[in-house]
Amino acid sequence: MKVDRLKSAVAVSAMLVAAGVAAAPAAAQEVSLRMESPVGMSFLWSQIYVRFADTVAERTNGDVEIQIFANSELSRDTVTQFENIQAGTVDGAVVNSQPLSVFDDRLNVFSLPFQAANAEQYYAILDGPGQELWASAFENLGVVGIPEASSMGGFRQLTNSVRPVRTVDDIEGLTIRMPGSPLYQDVWDALNVNTTSMPFGELIGALETGVVDGQENPTNIIEAGRLYEYQDYLTIWNYSNSALTFAFNQDSWNQLSAEQQQIFREEAVNAANWHREEIIRVDEELLERYQAEGLFEEVTFLTDAEIAAFKEAIQPVYDVWTERLGAEVIEPFLP
Repeated sequence: MKVDRLKSAVAVSAMLVAAGVAAAPAAAQEVSLRMESPVGMSFLWSQIYVRFADTVAERTNGDVEIQIFANSELSRDTVTQFENIQAGTVDGAVVNSQPLSVFDDRLNVFSLPFQAANAEQYYAILDGPGQELWASAFENLGVVGIPEASSMGGFRQLTNSVRPVRTVDDIEGLTIRMPGSPLYQDVWDALNVNTTSMPFGELIGALETGVVDGQENPTNIIEAGRLYEYQDYLTIWNYSNSALTFAFNQDSWNQLSAEQQQIFREEAVNAANWHREEIIRVDEELLERYQAEGLFEEVTFLTDAEIAAFKEAIQPVYDVWTERLGAEVIEPFLP
């Protein structure tokens, strides 16, 4: 009888031990993810990845490794990159709203002309209606996004080699290289500007040969291309911007524990906030240097009244896109 009770006790103990082992949290799983940047590692955009990867590795005690591939090494361009994130051949990226607008037309609203006069106003858009829009877009596109971890691509400024630009009349008739975007095409058409779209790598040759008179890009891109060596005039008008945020493949995200996912969210926000401050600092330093060193023949800062005249000229663009996307989508983003 005692023997039977002993056997039963041993059996129960074994079951409890087994149950206890099963219920205990599993050891942290080592995960390796591949993230891809479309630009070189020296760019601020890529430095978001570096800060994010370093802090994630530190906080997970090395259990999560993030490999960073620069210059679209895994994908030929940003559109293909996003398709690869959806497919899982790239695990994640800091994506830009402008090229992603080919997947969701609503993302064009992050680049509406003259919607923000400065970074503070643009960040208010990102932290307000922008988060809701990103969340909706990512849900439709089947990826995991971190909308609260957002920054800006940078205000796009105008350079050209023909004349200073202060008015709509000054810009009319110029030939400008622009991104292949229907929104930007509508803007430049409204200003009676000739446009062409080409890869950035072909731009220098086009400027040297006079195929184009100028281009528009954030100052950090102007600096990276040393465009002051080919252009005489820089116009600061903050005419457009774009939004950056984190996106991950769903299956890749599911490899992470709940704790690791929370670390990802927190460190993505920290990296984006760092970039918000850094891009402002870099823009200010570049503009000071351009003027102090005379790298452009003339640097023109448009006044509020001059910008208002450009807004009036492109009013049809707001009307067209309100009809295209719906007032409920576009109005929170209008200037």
